[in-house]
Amino acid sequence: MPRSELKYLLYEASVQEAADDAEILESLYRRLRKKKPQIFREDFCGTFKLSCEWVKRGPKHRALCLDIDSEPLAYGKKVHLQSLSAHARERIQVFRKNVMSLTQPKADLIAACNFSYWIFKDRQKLVQYFKKAYKSLASDGLFFLDSVGGTEMIEPHEDQENYRVKGMKFTYIWRCDEFNPVKNEGHYSISFKLPRTREWKKAFEYDWRAWTIPELRECLREAGFRDSCVFWEGDAKGGGGNGEFHITEKEENSAVWIAYVVGIK
Repeated sequence: MPRSELKYLLYEASVQEAADDAEILESLYRRLRKKKPQIFREDFCGTFKLSCEWVKRGPKHRALCLDIDSEPLAYGKKVHLQSLSAHARERIQVFRKNVMSLTQPKADLIAACNFSYWIFKDRQKLVQYFKKAYKSLASDGLFFLDSVGGTEMIEPHEDQENYRVKGMKFTYIWRCDEFNPVKNEGHYSISFKLPRTREWKKAFEYDWRAWTIPELRECLREAGFRDSCVFWEGDAKGGGGNGEFHITEKEENSAVWIAYVVGIK
């Protein structure tokens, strides 16, 4: 397998739990809207594995996938799209487009996952993106932004964890390489270590502004959303998140926390 494909295989095995994420997004939508969402738009979709899991959830589930990078889109088409049934493939549309694009049909739910929207460092640009998302949502649509924070996100730090995919063992390495508290901006990276090989340093690199939850909610309001809420992930006994989210307005800080900030149209 060429390295241009291997890095996505390793990323998905260590970072994503696409089937679980699709279930969580649908569950949280139903909690707020008391009905089942059907049309999902995945922004910064990459290999759009999440959207493929979405259309598997029901014969009326549809997905629109947006990304400007042709490489992960090509991987997704080769690996994930081809694994779907013919009927499921008919219900997924993949676009090499900027997330600023307006799309039809209007989505019940738009999600920007894996903190990809942190690429927008300027508040005006972030609000512009939120406005575009607002216009592409149905009248009762919801806009999901995952958010991460905690002390490990704002100081040089390294985490390692071992995984296995297709019989191959590897080590996932996440680093906060540097952080500038004046601008709330950081450089982060994902590296991999496979057996009998040198470390594959910075297979993925990120130059982000770490937007806080209050900032995101203010920007959503400025973009036209009538309200917002925060779903906070609970803690697992052995550490990390447990995949269960609750609405909250107050939590304690920790080494790392995960939440969804939801714009309510």
